[in-house]
Amino acid sequence: MKKDNLHIAILDDHPLILSGLIDLFKRNQLIAQTNTFEQPEEFKSFVSNNIVDVAIIDIRIFKSDAGLDMAKFVVSKKPNTKVLIYSGNVTISYITECLNIGVHGFISKDSPVQELSNAIEAVCNGYTYHSKDVNEIINVHALIAEPLSTEQLKENLLTQRELAILKLVCKGHEDKLIAEMLHISVLTVRTHRNKVLAKTNTHNFRELYLYATKNRLFVEIEE
Repeated sequence: MKKDNLHIAILDDHPLILSGLIDLFKRNQLIAQTNTFEQPEEFKSFVSNNIVDVAIIDIRIFKSDAGLDMAKFVVSKKPNTKVLIYSGNVTISYITECLNIGVHGFISKDSPVQELSNAIEAVCNGYTYHSKDVNEIINVHALIAEPLSTEQLKENLLTQRELAILKLVCKGHEDKLIAEMLHISVLTVRTHRNKVLAKTNTHNFRELYLYATKNRLFVEIEE
């Protein structure tokens, strides 16, 4: 890799973080230019019309997941651009979604800021790069492993009632409505739902939906 040749684009809605990264990258001999953006559409327009070697993207932009949409856009439309997620939202659901998108690295904002420079060099040399806490989540939950087959999940994991609860939860129905639809009590719904969360090792709706989608359960049990 030649020095003074990398062009970086950063999307983050925190001006102090953007200012800090500009100062950091000024001292990095690999980086020739850094452009920063707070608005997703401005970032998208710039990346669409310019050569960008590495896009650094925060997931949460102004209380939305717009960063995920931008990551999907860059991966699909700008295949020569490496995508690094730089986020304080280090959860299994976000990490899973980013891996499924095909990002080249995920760096926690709790990591030393210098780790971003290490990540940039790594991905530009053909490697992936995840900060320590992200790697731990990937390893613990085996996120890179192939999903179980639907038959395995049905036979060994969830009962038919739990699968029915899973389907309705993934459709966004509240406990009271699910109880009415299945002719059971709200307490029974919550008991089954908690069992589903425990068995799938998920902790909230977002994680459960991603799990069901990845393992083809939601599609399989649709009407």
